[in-house]
Amino acid sequence: MTDPLTLASYAAQIVTWYARLPETKPNCFTCADLTSGIGLSMRQLHLPLVLLGWHRAEVWSRRSNRRIRRVLYAAPVFHVPRPPRVRPRFCLENHIAITIL
Repeated sequence: MTDPLTLASYAAQIVTWYARLPETKPNCFTCADLTSGIGLSMRQLHLPLVLLGWHRAEVWSRRSNRRIRRVLYAAPVFHVPRPPRVRPRFCLENHIAITIL
């Protein structure tokens, strides 16, 4: 467990980094965005982010026919957008190729 002074300095770095972002802030950030922007590792950032009220979510997506789990963090005023958990609707017209001459 880290000491409170270290946590406070990490939290201050997060708050100043977020305040310096342009006015159109994104809704959520990946771990790579946070580590490159703030300059700390995710081991150092996780607890201060939770204490500051950031939301963490794991979102599954597909890339090149593989399922990928991404961890996203959202600021306290936002929530991580989640994709719908339903199957796509089956449309027969998309699967039948009829050519009329």
